Amino acid sequence: MWPQKRSLFIVITISVVLILVSLATLYTVAYASLHTRGVPTVSVAHTPTTLPTVAATLTNTATPTKVPATNTPQPTATNVPPPPPQALPFATGVRVAGRQFVDASGRVIRLIGVNESHLEYFCTADHMGVADFQAMRSWGFDTVRFTLSSEYWNHCDGYQATVKTVVANAESVGMYVILVLQWNAPFNTPYDLTHGGAQYPMPDNAQDVTFWQQIATTYRGDNRVLFDLMGEPHDISWSTWLDGGPVTVSTPQYPVSGTYQAIGMLQLSQMIRAIGTNVIILSGNEYGYDLSGVLKGYHVTLPNIVYGTHPFDWSGKQLPEWNYNFGSVSEYYPVIVTEFGGYDCTTRYSSQVIAYANEYNLSWLAWNWGVGICTEPNILATWTGTPTSPYGIYIKDQALAIYTP
Repeated sequence: MWPQKRSLFIVITISVVLILVSLATLYTVAYASLHTRGVPTVSVAHTPTTLPTVAATLTNTATPTKVPATNTPQPTATNVPPPPPQALPFATGVRVAGRQFVDASGRVIRLIGVNESHLEYFCTADHMGVADFQAMRSWGFDTVRFTLSSEYWNHCDGYQATVKTVVANAESVGMYVILVLQWNAPFNTPYDLTHGGAQYPMPDNAQDVTFWQQIATTYRGDNRVLFDLMGEPHDISWSTWLDGGPVTVSTPQYPVSGTYQAIGMLQLSQMIRAIGTNVIILSGNEYGYDLSGVLKGYHVTLPNIVYGTHPFDWSGKQLPEWNYNFGSVSEYYPVIVTEFGGYDCTTRYSSQVIAYANEYNLSWLAWNWGVGICTEPNILATWTGTPTSPYGIYIKDQALAIYTP
Protein backbone atom coordinates (compact mmCIF):
# COMPACT_ATOMS: atom_id res chain seq x y z
CA MET A 1 0.00 0.00 0.00
CA TRP A 2 2.85 2.43 0.59
CA PRO A 3 3.88 2.93 -3.01
CA GLN A 4 0.31 3.78 -3.94
CA LYS A 5 0.01 6.33 -1.12
CA ARG A 6 3.35 7.83 -2.05
CA SER A 7 2.27 8.27 -5.69
CA LEU A 8 -0.98 9.86 -4.61
CA PHE A 9 0.93 12.19 -2.27
CA ILE A 10 3.26 13.21 -5.06
CA VAL A 11 0.35 13.91 -7.41
CA ILE A 12 -1.41 16.01 -4.78
CA THR A 13 1.79 17.90 -3.99
CA ILE A 14 2.49 18.70 -7.64
CA SER A 15 -1.09 19.90 -8.13
CA VAL A 16 -0.86 22.21 -5.14
CA VAL A 17 2.43 23.63 -6.42
CA LEU A 18 0.95 24.29 -9.86
CA ILE A 19 -2.06 26.03 -8.33
CA LEU A 20 0.20 28.26 -6.20
CA VAL A 21 2.40 29.15 -9.21
CA SER A 22 -0.66 30.11 -11.24
CA LEU A 23 -2.02 32.30 -8.44
CA ALA A 24 1.38 34.01 -8.09
CA THR A 25 1.53 34.73 -11.83
CA LEU A 26 -1.96 36.22 -11.87
CA TYR A 27 -1.09 38.41 -8.89
CA THR A 28 2.09 39.66 -10.53
CA VAL A 29 0.33 40.58 -13.77
CA ALA A 30 -2.48 42.30 -11.92
CA TYR A 31 -0.03 44.21 -9.75
CA ALA A 32 2.02 45.29 -12.73
CA SER A 33 -1.07 46.35 -14.61
CA LEU A 34 -2.40 48.28 -11.68
CA HIS A 35 0.85 50.15 -11.05
CA THR A 36 1.58 50.93 -14.68
CA ARG A 37 -1.64 52.17 -16.17
CA GLY A 38 -2.24 54.82 -13.54
CA VAL A 39 1.23 56.33 -13.42
CA PRO A 40 1.54 59.60 -15.42
CA THR A 41 4.27 59.74 -18.06
CA VAL A 42 7.11 62.08 -17.13
CA SER A 43 8.99 63.60 -20.09
CA VAL A 44 12.51 64.94 -19.58
CA ALA A 45 12.95 68.19 -21.50
CA HIS A 46 16.38 69.06 -23.03
CA THR A 47 17.57 72.41 -21.75
CA PRO A 48 20.25 73.86 -24.04
CA THR A 49 23.40 75.13 -22.42
CA THR A 50 23.64 78.89 -22.49
CA LEU A 51 27.01 79.93 -23.96
CA PRO A 52 28.57 83.26 -23.15
CA THR A 53 27.90 85.90 -25.80
CA VAL A 54 31.02 87.11 -27.64
CA ALA A 55 30.67 90.48 -29.32
CA ALA A 56 32.25 90.69 -32.79
CA THR A 57 34.70 93.54 -33.03
CA LEU A 58 35.92 95.03 -36.30
CA THR A 59 39.30 96.61 -35.92
CA ASN A 60 40.49 99.41 -38.21
CA THR A 61 37.69 99.00 -40.72
CA ALA A 62 36.12 101.92 -42.48
CA THR A 63 32.52 101.09 -41.54
CA PRO A 64 32.11 99.23 -38.25
CA THR A 65 28.61 97.99 -39.11
CA LYS A 66 29.65 96.00 -42.14
CA VAL A 67 32.03 93.07 -42.34
CA PRO A 68 34.34 93.17 -45.37
CA ALA A 69 34.23 90.33 -47.86
CA THR A 70 36.71 87.51 -47.43
CA ASN A 71 39.23 86.52 -50.05
CA THR A 72 36.80 83.97 -51.46
CA PRO A 73 35.47 85.13 -54.84
CA GLN A 74 31.84 86.18 -54.70
CA PRO A 75 29.40 84.23 -56.85
CA THR A 76 28.43 85.81 -60.12
CA ALA A 77 24.74 85.91 -60.92
CA THR A 78 23.80 83.58 -63.74
CA ASN A 79 21.11 83.90 -66.40
CA VAL A 80 20.96 87.66 -65.87
CA PRO A 81 21.44 89.50 -69.16
CA PRO A 82 23.90 92.39 -69.05
CA PRO A 83 22.40 95.87 -69.29
CA PRO A 84 22.32 97.37 -72.77
CA PRO A 85 25.22 99.68 -73.62
CA GLN A 86 24.78 103.34 -72.83
CA ALA A 87 25.70 106.28 -75.01
CA LEU A 88 29.40 107.06 -74.67
CA PRO A 89 29.61 110.13 -72.41
CA PHE A 90 31.32 113.32 -73.48
CA ALA A 91 33.57 114.45 -70.65
CA THR A 92 32.11 117.36 -68.70
CA GLY A 93 33.84 116.91 -65.38
CA VAL A 94 33.95 114.11 -62.86
CA ARG A 95 33.73 113.86 -59.10
CA VAL A 96 33.18 111.19 -56.47
CA ALA A 97 29.76 110.58 -54.92
CA GLY A 98 29.75 107.76 -52.39
CA ARG A 99 31.62 104.92 -54.07
CA GLN A 100 30.88 106.00 -57.64
CA PHE A 101 31.95 108.53 -60.24
CA VAL A 102 29.41 111.11 -61.34
CA ASP A 103 29.67 113.67 -64.12
CA ALA A 104 29.00 117.39 -63.91
CA SER A 105 25.24 116.80 -64.08
CA GLY A 106 25.34 114.23 -61.27
CA ARG A 107 24.82 111.22 -63.54
CA VAL A 108 26.61 108.05 -62.44
CA ILE A 109 29.31 107.05 -64.93
CA ARG A 110 32.08 104.50 -65.23
CA LEU A 111 35.52 105.39 -66.51
CA ILE A 112 36.25 102.81 -69.21
CA GLY A 113 39.45 103.29 -71.11
CA VAL A 114 43.08 102.57 -71.78
CA ASN A 115 46.61 103.49 -70.77
CA GLU A 116 49.04 105.34 -73.02
CA SER A 117 52.59 104.78 -71.74
CA HIS A 118 54.76 106.65 -74.26
CA LEU A 119 55.42 109.70 -72.10
CA GLU A 120 56.99 107.79 -69.23
CA TYR A 121 59.81 106.68 -71.54
CA PHE A 122 60.18 109.59 -73.97
CA CYS A 123 60.34 113.34 -73.76
CA THR A 124 58.29 113.78 -76.96
CA ALA A 125 54.86 112.53 -77.95
CA ASP A 126 54.09 110.01 -80.68
CA HIS A 127 50.67 108.97 -81.97
CA MET A 128 48.83 111.30 -79.62
CA GLY A 129 47.02 113.52 -82.10
CA VAL A 130 43.29 114.13 -82.22
CA ALA A 131 42.79 111.21 -84.62
CA ASP A 132 44.39 108.83 -82.12
CA PHE A 133 41.94 109.82 -79.42
CA GLN A 134 39.05 109.59 -81.86
CA ALA A 135 40.16 106.01 -82.50
CA MET A 136 40.03 105.40 -78.74
CA ARG A 137 36.49 106.78 -78.65
CA SER A 138 35.50 104.42 -81.44
CA TRP A 139 36.41 101.53 -79.13
CA GLY A 140 33.95 102.79 -76.51
CA PHE A 141 36.61 104.42 -74.32
CA ASP A 142 35.75 107.56 -72.39
CA THR A 143 39.08 107.80 -70.50
CA VAL A 144 42.79 107.76 -71.30
CA ARG A 145 45.53 107.50 -68.69
CA PHE A 146 48.95 109.01 -69.41
CA THR A 147 51.92 107.64 -67.47
CA LEU A 148 54.41 110.46 -66.94
CA SER A 149 57.98 111.12 -65.78
CA SER A 150 58.63 113.85 -63.23
CA GLU A 151 62.27 113.91 -64.36
CA TYR A 152 61.24 114.84 -67.88
CA TRP A 153 58.65 117.30 -66.55
CA ASN A 154 61.28 119.14 -64.51
CA HIS A 155 64.29 118.86 -66.83
CA CYS A 156 63.37 118.05 -70.45
CA ASP A 157 62.68 121.06 -72.65
CA GLY A 158 59.28 120.89 -74.30
CA TYR A 159 57.92 118.06 -72.14
CA GLN A 160 55.46 120.19 -70.20
CA ALA A 161 54.12 121.72 -73.41
CA THR A 162 53.80 118.23 -74.92
CA VAL A 163 51.78 116.96 -71.96
CA LYS A 164 49.46 119.97 -72.14
CA THR A 165 48.95 119.42 -75.87
CA VAL A 166 48.05 115.73 -75.61
CA VAL A 167 45.67 116.45 -72.72
CA ALA A 168 43.96 119.12 -74.83
CA ASN A 169 43.73 116.72 -77.79
CA ALA A 170 42.08 114.05 -75.67
CA GLU A 171 39.68 116.52 -74.10
CA SER A 172 38.72 117.91 -77.51
CA VAL A 173 37.07 114.61 -78.45
CA GLY A 174 35.31 114.26 -75.09
CA MET A 175 37.67 112.07 -73.08
CA TYR A 176 38.51 112.15 -69.42
CA VAL A 177 42.24 112.24 -68.71
CA ILE A 178 44.20 110.65 -65.86
CA LEU A 179 47.73 111.95 -65.29
CA VAL A 180 49.94 109.62 -63.29
CA LEU A 181 53.45 109.87 -61.90
CA GLN A 182 55.00 106.62 -63.13
CA TRP A 183 58.73 107.33 -63.30
CA ASN A 184 60.72 109.62 -61.04
CA ALA A 185 64.33 110.37 -60.13
CA PRO A 186 64.98 111.16 -56.46
CA PHE A 187 68.75 111.30 -57.04
CA ASN A 188 68.60 113.21 -60.33
CA THR A 189 71.63 111.54 -61.94
CA PRO A 190 72.91 112.08 -65.51
CA TYR A 191 71.31 108.73 -66.37
CA ASP A 192 67.95 110.04 -65.19
CA LEU A 193 68.18 113.11 -67.39
CA THR A 194 68.35 110.96 -70.52
CA HIS A 195 66.09 108.09 -69.46
CA GLY A 196 63.37 109.82 -67.47
CA GLY A 197 64.39 108.22 -64.20
CA ALA A 198 63.12 104.83 -63.05
CA GLN A 199 60.20 103.28 -61.24
CA TYR A 200 61.09 104.19 -57.68
CA PRO A 201 58.99 102.96 -54.75
CA MET A 202 57.49 106.33 -53.76
CA PRO A 203 57.46 109.99 -54.80
CA ASP A 204 60.21 112.08 -53.25
CA ASN A 205 59.64 115.21 -51.20
CA ALA A 206 61.50 117.47 -53.63
CA GLN A 207 61.01 117.47 -57.38
CA ASP A 208 57.96 115.16 -57.27
CA VAL A 209 56.28 117.73 -55.04
CA THR A 210 57.11 120.40 -57.63
CA PHE A 211 55.71 118.13 -60.36
CA TRP A 212 52.34 117.80 -58.63
CA GLN A 213 52.12 121.41 -57.51
CA GLN A 214 52.56 122.57 -61.09
CA ILE A 215 50.16 120.02 -62.59
CA ALA A 216 47.51 120.68 -59.95
CA THR A 217 47.81 124.42 -60.60
CA THR A 218 47.65 123.94 -64.38
CA TYR A 219 44.43 121.89 -64.24
CA ARG A 220 42.78 123.60 -61.28
CA GLY A 221 39.13 123.99 -62.23
CA ASP A 222 39.33 121.42 -65.06
CA ASN A 223 37.65 118.42 -63.48
CA ARG A 224 37.96 116.38 -66.65
CA VAL A 225 41.52 115.70 -65.46
CA LEU A 226 42.24 113.28 -62.60
CA PHE A 227 45.54 112.86 -60.71
CA ASP A 228 47.05 109.44 -59.93
CA LEU A 229 49.72 110.44 -57.42
CA MET A 230 52.06 107.45 -57.78
CA GLY A 231 51.38 104.78 -60.34
CA GLU A 232 52.92 101.77 -58.64
CA PRO A 233 54.18 102.11 -55.06
CA HIS A 234 56.14 99.04 -54.02
CA ASP A 235 58.51 97.53 -51.45
CA ILE A 236 57.37 99.83 -48.66
CA SER A 237 55.38 99.58 -45.45
CA TRP A 238 51.83 100.87 -45.25
CA SER A 239 52.95 103.55 -42.81
CA THR A 240 55.45 104.80 -45.40
CA TRP A 241 52.74 104.65 -48.05
CA LEU A 242 50.53 106.90 -45.98
CA ASP A 243 52.97 109.15 -44.14
CA GLY A 244 56.21 108.96 -46.11
CA GLY A 245 59.68 108.51 -44.69
CA PRO A 246 63.13 107.29 -45.72
CA VAL A 247 63.21 104.85 -48.63
CA THR A 248 66.37 102.90 -49.44
CA VAL A 249 67.07 101.52 -52.92
CA SER A 250 70.01 99.76 -54.50
CA THR A 251 71.44 98.65 -57.80
CA PRO A 252 70.93 96.82 -60.08
CA GLN A 253 67.18 97.41 -59.75
CA TYR A 254 67.80 101.16 -59.75
CA PRO A 255 70.44 103.32 -61.42
CA VAL A 256 72.01 104.18 -58.04
CA SER A 257 72.02 102.99 -54.46
CA GLY A 258 70.98 105.32 -51.68
CA THR A 259 68.26 106.60 -49.38
CA TYR A 260 65.80 109.37 -50.16
CA GLN A 261 62.94 111.01 -48.30
CA ALA A 262 59.52 110.04 -49.65
CA ILE A 263 56.38 112.09 -49.26
CA GLY A 264 53.35 110.07 -48.17
CA MET A 265 49.97 109.87 -49.88
CA LEU A 266 48.30 111.80 -47.07
CA GLN A 267 50.52 114.88 -47.23
CA LEU A 268 50.64 114.86 -51.03
CA SER A 269 46.84 114.61 -51.22
CA GLN A 270 46.43 117.45 -48.74
CA MET A 271 48.78 119.61 -50.77
CA ILE A 272 46.87 118.99 -54.00
CA ARG A 273 43.49 119.40 -52.35
CA ALA A 274 44.57 122.82 -51.11
CA ILE A 275 45.09 123.78 -54.77
CA GLY A 276 41.96 122.34 -56.39
CA THR A 277 39.15 119.79 -56.36
CA ASN A 278 40.33 117.36 -59.07
CA VAL A 279 39.75 113.69 -58.30
CA ILE A 280 42.82 112.09 -56.71
CA ILE A 281 43.65 108.40 -57.27
CA LEU A 282 45.80 106.61 -54.72
CA SER A 283 47.30 103.40 -56.09
CA GLY A 284 47.98 100.54 -53.71
CA ASN A 285 51.16 98.84 -52.55
CA GLU A 286 52.80 95.90 -54.38
CA TYR A 287 53.13 97.82 -57.65
CA GLY A 288 49.74 99.43 -57.34
CA TYR A 289 47.86 96.18 -56.71
CA ASP A 290 47.30 95.74 -52.98
CA LEU A 291 44.72 97.97 -51.28
CA SER A 292 44.23 95.81 -48.20
CA GLY A 293 45.85 98.40 -45.93
CA VAL A 294 43.07 100.86 -46.68
CA LEU A 295 40.69 98.83 -44.48
CA LYS A 296 43.34 98.68 -41.76
CA GLY A 297 43.37 102.41 -41.18
CA TYR A 298 45.73 103.53 -43.96
CA HIS A 299 43.28 105.70 -45.84
CA VAL A 300 42.96 109.39 -46.68
CA THR A 301 39.87 111.22 -45.48
CA LEU A 302 39.46 113.96 -48.06
CA PRO A 303 36.85 114.72 -50.73
CA ASN A 304 37.21 113.17 -54.19
CA ILE A 305 39.61 110.37 -53.24
CA VAL A 306 39.61 107.08 -55.19
CA TYR A 307 41.83 104.02 -54.72
CA GLY A 308 43.49 102.38 -57.71
CA THR A 309 44.50 98.76 -58.26
CA HIS A 310 46.63 97.00 -60.88
CA PRO A 311 45.86 93.28 -61.27
CA PHE A 312 48.34 91.65 -63.62
CA ASP A 313 48.89 87.96 -64.29
CA TRP A 314 51.47 87.26 -61.60
CA SER A 315 51.54 84.81 -58.72
CA GLY A 316 49.61 86.21 -55.78
CA LYS A 317 47.47 88.41 -58.04
CA GLN A 318 44.97 85.80 -59.16
CA LEU A 319 41.20 85.74 -58.80
CA PRO A 320 41.10 84.06 -55.35
CA GLU A 321 43.14 86.96 -53.90
CA TRP A 322 41.14 89.82 -55.41
CA ASN A 323 38.48 90.16 -52.74
CA TYR A 324 41.11 90.53 -50.03
CA ASN A 325 43.33 92.89 -51.98
CA PHE A 326 40.78 95.25 -53.52
CA GLY A 327 37.27 93.81 -53.86
CA SER A 328 36.44 94.21 -50.17
CA VAL A 329 37.79 97.78 -50.26
CA SER A 330 35.31 98.64 -53.01
CA GLU A 331 32.48 97.87 -50.57
CA TYR A 332 33.56 100.89 -48.52
CA TYR A 333 35.48 103.21 -50.84
CA PRO A 334 35.50 104.02 -54.57
CA VAL A 335 37.98 101.78 -56.40
CA ILE A 336 39.17 101.91 -60.02
CA VAL A 337 41.17 99.27 -61.91
CA THR A 338 43.66 101.66 -63.49
CA GLU A 339 45.84 98.97 -65.11
CA PHE A 340 45.42 95.27 -65.88
CA GLY A 341 46.54 92.65 -68.36
CA GLY A 342 47.97 89.21 -69.02
CA TYR A 343 51.19 88.08 -70.65
CA ASP A 344 50.21 84.95 -72.55
CA CYS A 345 48.60 86.61 -75.61
CA THR A 346 45.17 85.27 -74.62
CA THR A 347 42.11 86.76 -72.95
CA ARG A 348 42.13 84.33 -70.02
CA TYR A 349 43.30 86.70 -67.29
CA SER A 350 41.83 89.92 -68.67
CA SER A 351 38.40 88.36 -69.07
CA GLN A 352 38.43 87.49 -65.38
CA VAL A 353 39.40 91.06 -64.46
CA ILE A 354 36.66 92.62 -66.57
CA ALA A 355 34.01 90.19 -65.34
CA TYR A 356 35.02 90.95 -61.75
CA ALA A 357 35.06 94.71 -62.35
CA ASN A 358 31.65 94.56 -64.00
CA GLU A 359 30.26 92.54 -61.09
CA TYR A 360 31.47 95.15 -58.60
CA ASN A 361 30.62 98.04 -60.95
CA LEU A 362 34.24 99.20 -61.02
CA SER A 363 35.76 101.43 -63.65
CA TRP A 364 38.62 99.86 -65.62
CA LEU A 365 41.43 100.85 -67.97
CA ALA A 366 43.29 98.26 -70.03
CA TRP A 367 47.01 98.14 -70.65
CA ASN A 368 48.19 99.29 -73.26
CA TRP A 369 47.31 101.48 -76.29
CA GLY A 370 50.39 100.62 -78.30
CA VAL A 371 51.62 98.57 -81.24
CA GLY A 372 53.97 95.83 -80.13
CA ILE A 373 54.23 92.29 -78.89
CA CYS A 374 51.16 90.86 -77.22
CA THR A 375 53.08 89.73 -74.14
CA GLU A 376 53.59 93.32 -72.92
CA PRO A 377 50.50 93.43 -73.40
CA ASN A 378 49.53 95.78 -76.25
CA ILE A 379 46.07 96.01 -77.77
CA LEU A 380 46.90 97.54 -81.17
CA ALA A 381 47.91 95.83 -84.40
CA THR A 382 48.17 99.20 -86.19
CA TRP A 383 48.21 102.82 -85.03
CA THR A 384 44.97 103.47 -86.91
CA GLY A 385 43.10 101.52 -84.25
CA THR A 386 43.11 97.96 -85.57
CA PRO A 387 42.99 95.65 -82.53
CA THR A 388 45.27 92.73 -81.91
CA SER A 389 43.73 89.26 -81.89
CA PRO A 390 42.44 88.01 -79.56
CA TYR A 391 43.39 90.45 -76.76
CA GLY A 392 42.68 93.76 -78.47
CA ILE A 393 39.48 92.48 -80.04
CA TYR A 394 38.24 91.29 -76.67
CA ILE A 395 39.02 94.59 -74.91
CA LYS A 396 37.23 96.55 -77.65
CA ASP A 397 34.17 94.29 -77.53
CA GLN A 398 33.95 94.60 -73.76
CA ALA A 399 34.17 98.40 -73.86
CA LEU A 400 31.52 98.59 -76.58
CA ALA A 401 29.27 96.39 -74.45
CA ILE A 402 29.27 99.23 -71.90
CA TYR A 403 29.36 102.32 -74.09
CA THR A 404 28.19 102.92 -77.66
CA PRO A 405 30.03 105.76 -79.46
